Amino acid sequence: MCYTLSAMNEGLFEKYLASGKEERASILSSLAREKTEDVASILKTLYEHEDDKELLKTIRRMIFHLRTRGLKVEEQKKKGSPVLRRVIKERFAKGYVSSYDNELNRVVLLVNELKKDILLVTHAITNLRKGIEELKSGEANVSDYFSWLERQKKALLRDDILIAEISAHYALYLMEEASRNSKGFREDIEFLKGLLSKSLASKEIRDPSQIYELYKDIGESISMSTLMNHKIFSNLFLLWEGMEKDRAEYEKIGEAPIVLPQYLKEQKKKEYVRELVEKERLSQIKRDIKRVLEDYAYILNSEGDHPYARAIIAALNNQNTFEEILLHLLEKSLSKTFYEEHETHKLIVSPHEYLRSVYEQIPY
Repeated sequence: MCYTLSAMNEGLFEKYLASGKEERASILSSLAREKTEDVASILKTLYEHEDDKELLKTIRRMIFHLRTRGLKVEEQKKKGSPVLRRVIKERFAKGYVSSYDNELNRVVLLVNELKKDILLVTHAITNLRKGIEELKSGEANVSDYFSWLERQKKALLRDDILIAEISAHYALYLMEEASRNSKGFREDIEFLKGLLSKSLASKEIRDPSQIYELYKDIGESISMSTLMNHKIFSNLFLLWEGMEKDRAEYEKIGEAPIVLPQYLKEQKKKEYVRELVEKERLSQIKRDIKRVLEDYAYILNSEGDHPYARAIIAALNNQNTFEEILLHLLEKSLSKTFYEEHETHKLIVSPHEYLRSVYEQIPY
């Protein structure tokens, strides 16, 4: 059953006040199915007459989701910690991002302080090519949330997925970038922009161009082979149009009827990949890898892996080194061994299970 404004006039309000907590929760559950300004008005009225802390939190969360969908909801005039209250004082804000899993998904987290010990946390699963796959927000206790986050970081690290702190503004940039790719969640992004403008996060990295400033003096750097052996790259698996056909041709190099020595076979395969990378259909791959490397430089800088972060910046500033990294990742993705491991892993583990485990266990 769904309640409307007319239903409120016919006695829903009186019924709500006369009901116990369980029935009130049932009424709120029914109202949650409607996404209209009428329901927003009903929730505001219920909020002003509710005293139970758990039900107040439920109503605030419902109002928050209506607001992020562009509905006008007046500010609640009730004591408590409403999600949508205006942040008058400057509050802290933090961002976090994970490296990619083997399906090119990652988690982006944005944390805004609403009041003492209360956070508004926004979690997104984004895909390198598709943009935002899932996004949700809610309130969380400060100590509970950060304790949970530390546990998740340790758990994901076992699968070579890193979660690093980044600036709140850059986390928002990543969400907005992914929103453009998925052509959705615009209202959510605009709301978060307004909220972040009240935070203390003013002198932070805001876009990829500022990542290059982390190491103005590149100095000595580690080798490319050492860089590519870092665990942050272990899950990175490239996907592109015509990949299956390219892999079949790649694997046939040096086989019958003319069997080549191993060193010549490897040389021919490298030549094949160099020709492949120049094809127009791989132009998007180049842009994608550039963005991945920029984000990974920021992650490794945040984690204190400065030689690796510096090496990525050096590669991004040197076209030849950048192409060597691109060729390495293409060869890795074309490799039959790596491909079979990737496909086996997909059969054993459901798509982005690791990252969804972060997403679904948020301590709201």
